[in-house]
Amino acid sequence: MIQLCKKILLVCLFIGLNSIAHAQIEVARLQSKNFSATGFGAFLNFGFTVNPSDVISTEAGLYVFIHDDNHVAETPLLIGYRHLLTADDHGLYVEPLVGYTFSFTDIHKTDANGNDIYDANLNPIDIKMQGATAGLGFGYLFRQSGGNIPIQFNIGLRYEHVFVSGYSSPNIFSLRISHALAFGRRD
Repeated sequence: MIQLCKKILLVCLFIGLNSIAHAQIEVARLQSKNFSATGFGAFLNFGFTVNPSDVISTEAGLYVFIHDDNHVAETPLLIGYRHLLTADDHGLYVEPLVGYTFSFTDIHKTDANGNDIYDANLNPIDIKMQGATAGLGFGYLFRQSGGNIPIQFNIGLRYEHVFVSGYSSPNIFSLRISHALAFGRRD
């Protein structure tokens, strides 16, 4: 699994050096059977233009959720396909995505009676909310600004579902705002 993550990271880096990246921030809501919280996230989304209306994207990021004394950090590595619903380089878009989400929590596993489960060293075992991820995003890509440093803003909504075995699968709903960062040479 670590080798696969390294390969995905190298592909993201290669695409980023020859394309456009979006610096992103977002407010997100995590919902699962036993945990729900509102948190924040940040990530980079690299896009490779297929044609003026379509972009293949790769994305790496981090969400942080805190509720009471419980903490969840989600790190998604995703691949998507953004399709503009207009013939221009701006307008409404839809973006299905797939990938894998890594999770780090301090929420303890419990048995059927609600008692903590311990490992051989008598340390509580933390749950993992990680697994294959699928989702759908949609939003609006604004017209690129003029000037010496052109900026293109993006506002969107996204839903992600993380398929977890042995624990309730989390759903993440987010509102994101981003702007494009240009790398390399663009025509």
